[in-house]
Amino acid sequence: MPKSRGWFRSFGLAFAAVAGGWMAAGVAQAAQPDVARMDQIAQSCVTNHQFMGTVPVAQNGKILLDKGYGDADLEWQIPNAPEVKFRPGSMTRQFTAASIPLLEQRGRLSTDDLVKKYMPDAPAAWDTITIYNVLTHTSGIPSLTSFPDQQPEGK
Repeated sequence: MPKSRGWFRSFGLAFAAVAGGWMAAGVAQAAQPDVARMDQIAQSCVTNHQFMGTVPVAQNGKILLDKGYGDADLEWQIPNAPEVKFRPGSMTRQFTAASIPLLEQRGRLSTDDLVKKYMPDAPAAWDTITIYNVLTHTSGIPSLTSFPDQQPEGK
């Protein structure tokens, strides 16, 4: 079975970010969130071959839905589950690229901030690395997916 959750849940998070908007529209108006309807919508997307991934939905700090849909690995037929560790891929880049400037514009961070400001337990080698360095691929941090513990199990 796949290892514990990684830093990113890749496509599952992307789906939640996109789907969260249209799901939350109905949730915000209802007194009780319709979790069964959320599950039905996600399952419909799986049935129509439009989605495979995980859907984490939370409201006010309470997890409402945290479920895997379809397969995490088609070749090895590993089913999706909230515990599946996804390799971060190109899908996450666009969300990061869009969110960092927005957070900077809102005064929540600066691209000149050191990464260790937000990740104090990061290795000492990261002491001088800024968010700008990470965004522009000039940090010197090796690719996360190149580490052995980030490789899919069984491969």
